[in-house]
Amino acid sequence: SLANFASRLAADQSKSVAVNFQGFMTKVSYNRYQPIFKELVHLVRNSIDHGIEIPDIRALQGKPDDGHLEFTARISDGHLTLIIEDDGQGIDSDSVKSKILKNKLLHPSEVEALSYQECLNYLFHPGLSTQSEATLISGRGYGLSAVKDAVDKMGGTIEIISEQGKGTSVTLVLPDKS
Repeated sequence: SLANFASRLAADQSKSVAVNFQGFMTKVSYNRYQPIFKELVHLVRNSIDHGIEIPDIRALQGKPDDGHLEFTARISDGHLTLIIEDDGQGIDSDSVKSKILKNKLLHPSEVEALSYQECLNYLFHPGLSTQSEATLISGRGYGLSAVKDAVDKMGGTIEIISEQGKGTSVTLVLPDKS
């Protein structure tokens, strides 16, 4: 299950994560989210590997030792909405801008003009990762690109919202084909 995977991954990184599900067990059956399970696993990896800090760092920031990872699912107006939220460090736009420049995706003046949200959207670009080096878990820059491709193929949308120091939320909106 996603909860067991998240707990094991966090423990492997000396992190502790409380996982909460809303709507998954009562309103959304496994068959509804199974086609994108691999993508949900990637989003869990990102939250734990990139987002949630180790307990010592969390304590310095006034956060509880346990990181928080929440999955919300709801169905309305013919759409399945899946939200994965963490209370980690959020996404550093300067780091993303640096990687955009390094990968020569935009001219420096264009990078400087990017809004925070426009900057976050570049995380879906193949090969762009904010990690300084790849690990066995993440950092190669293809995961979010693959998630976006899968969501696009299903006729859905994906959005990242993040606040530095507070956390990140990824929302997938998919046609409900139940």
